[in-house]
Amino acid sequence: MKLTKYLILLFFLLLPIFSTHAAPYSVLELCAFSDGQEFQLSTKDSDEAEKSGFQQFKESEFFIRNFKLLIDGTEHVFYKPIEKKKNCIRVDKIPGGKHTVSLNLKAGTYTTLETAAPYITTFKVGLLHSGKINIVKGPVATVEIHQLGKKIVLFEAITDQQVPDCEYSCEVPTGVPLYFVEKPSEEKELCRPTFQLVVENERDKNLGCYDKKAIEEMLGKYIKENNIMCNPEVEIAFFRVFGEGCIVAPAVDPEGIGVLPPQIRIVPAGNKGSKYFVARYPKDKEPYHFNSEKKGTEFIPEKEEIIEFFEEKAQ
Repeated sequence: MKLTKYLILLFFLLLPIFSTHAAPYSVLELCAFSDGQEFQLSTKDSDEAEKSGFQQFKESEFFIRNFKLLIDGTEHVFYKPIEKKKNCIRVDKIPGGKHTVSLNLKAGTYTTLETAAPYITTFKVGLLHSGKINIVKGPVATVEIHQLGKKIVLFEAITDQQVPDCEYSCEVPTGVPLYFVEKPSEEKELCRPTFQLVVENERDKNLGCYDKKAIEEMLGKYIKENNIMCNPEVEIAFFRVFGEGCIVAPAVDPEGIGVLPPQIRIVPAGNKGSKYFVARYPKDKEPYHFNSEKKGTEFIPEKEEIIEFFEEKAQ
């Protein structure tokens, strides 16, 4: 009898230790919704996953949306999809006590979606909790692009992909780094003319009758009539022009029958014909710079901000 009492007493003394080792954490079944509908987090369908941009979850048969699970604002990696519940995940190893749980959907995907509010509860060790979060469209900013051609495009820095549907203007999520890229153009257009004026006396070059604008208009007409095409970003048409007594004429061929076609020259570095600026109101516009790989400086949009990009012809 004494032995039985002793064993019972020992059992109750050791029970907290056994309980701690058996279940030192809480578990959460977290389900996502948007506009009252299930918000899909995972799938087993590889075609659906490819279409939605889901990634394979570890080495399992599941594909999962690209996000970071946060507990109290810190990334938590102990979670997995739930069979037959595409909008839910099982979160393991949650310490006891009061915690906030949320999903950062912008961590690996360019999106305006975010968690409206984190799930908050006091977790009890050894228990399974159920929680819900609501996914909403987060705050946005507006980017407007004013350019002379179509070579400037907007990129996002999460996946380094071009922002879709943003040729002239678009809404962008706040908090996501962006940058502009100067794309090399393969399109040809009528060349911009440049010229060297050749006169018998060098001092005659300063005569007002040798008007640069008028000469360029004359050469531009010749370019148009002969359909001389250049890559506008890197090429320019170079003519030799002769002047005598305020009369100018392009260089002619050896027989003197026709005008010599221009040389197509590479535009010197630093003289590409454009300057770039960005205005983030209420601040004034400031110069915007591209590196040697044509990538511009990154910036992070703020809520309801208007960001304008300008391309202006260099003087």
